[in-house]
Amino acid sequence: MADEQAPESRTLGAISIYRDDVAVVISASNADLEARIDKSRRHVWFNGAWHIFDLPQACIAVRTWKGQSMNTFYLSHDGIMLHSDGKGPFTGAPLDTGPDGPSNLVMMRNMKLKDDTMIAVGMARMAYEKKVPSGPWRKIDQGMFVPRGQRTQSVGLNDVAFDQQGGLVAVGYKGEIWHRPAGGSWTSLTSPTNVYLSAIAANPNADELTIVGLNGLVLQGSPRAGWTVVADAPTLNFWSVEYFGGAIYIASERGLFRLRSGAFAPVDFGTGATVTTGRVEASTGQIWSVGSRDVLKSTDGLAWTALPSPI
Repeated sequence: MADEQAPESRTLGAISIYRDDVAVVISASNADLEARIDKSRRHVWFNGAWHIFDLPQACIAVRTWKGQSMNTFYLSHDGIMLHSDGKGPFTGAPLDTGPDGPSNLVMMRNMKLKDDTMIAVGMARMAYEKKVPSGPWRKIDQGMFVPRGQRTQSVGLNDVAFDQQGGLVAVGYKGEIWHRPAGGSWTSLTSPTNVYLSAIAANPNADELTIVGLNGLVLQGSPRAGWTVVADAPTLNFWSVEYFGGAIYIASERGLFRLRSGAFAPVDFGTGATVTTGRVEASTGQIWSVGSRDVLKSTDGLAWTALPSPI
């Protein structure tokens, strides 16, 4: 009898919510990740079921945008953008083909979309901007980017957010925080830490942003008010943060936490079982939690629905 092949081990990653019944999650094979093989998979939640498609790049971020149809953008770690307009085949193109562009050694880390403006950031403090769906990428990291010959240590940006004033705030290695006001240039802001900063989110109703990082680090403030360390956070590595329903949701690989009025509380998913976590995304009146194998969603942050695992 022939040996049965072991099931493929995969890990869920980035998510983008399109509307209340449609979302996209990226996954990668653990074997492909270890071997640095350039492919991944997209899992589209639609009509109460997962629809699964292969991606020809190892993608680390996904964003959806509503044009005449659902547009989906996938960013690979080496700077290839895949675009689907829901009508024809994927198109794919690099953000930057120049010598200072992304590569397998100088990788992209994340991208954010607001209205029709997409921002992508990465190592060496790379930053790019485009108008979706079809505008060209424009390099916007002047005064912040570290050229190859000047890199004496690991340096880079892990995430970016749009602030209330129409500017950008980016965070990254060694506690660095950068600000680019609307129509202005990047400046380095005074940071109260040298800890790795992994994610940032903006309060949609106030001039406030929340930044999270390793070892339980949570910062709140703005480029105008400065930054304050939020006390009493669990000493976990935080990877994602979102504002939703008057609270802030912060994800680690060991649980999702709700921050309200300066107090932290673990989110009880109500499943009675251990739930993997790590990413949180809020949009269109709902919030989703994605772990290495679990996906849950909620309309109020209190009662959660577990979706069947996409993997």
